[in-house]
Amino acid sequence: MRHLRFYDPATGVFALIVSAVGEDVVVEPPPGLAAVEGEFDPATHRVDLSTGEVVPYQPPAPSADHEWDATACRWRLTPAAAEAARERAEARARLDAIDRESIRALRAVAAGTDTKADRDRLAALEAEAVPLRSKVNP
Repeated sequence: MRHLRFYDPATGVFALIVSAVGEDVVVEPPPGLAAVEGEFDPATHRVDLSTGEVVPYQPPAPSADHEWDATACRWRLTPAAAEAARERAEARARLDAIDRESIRALRAVAAGTDTKADRDRLAALEAEAVPLRSKVNP
């Protein structure tokens, strides 16, 4: 099996991977790309444009919230950013639950059949939702 990696000839960064069965199979590079044969991790290798050789490569950080994990050879969220993302996800999930829990009381208010318990429930849910919104939309 042949493994072809297509890369941007201006940067050497891999853009596409194709595997072909049989040595006689001809695979033309897509327009604007060049090819190199072999098995390489496109996230950690690129083509050195001056030599044509595949060399180790550390891509730019996706954001300031990422740090390089040398063992995995990948960018990972910093512990603080990962914690913030987890907190946002939990807040979003709770806000979704609050929305679902509000439906029955909101229907009663809309129909004009609400009770003090319905209004109290909505007020309590809204009070819980306010600080969560600031975590989801800082």
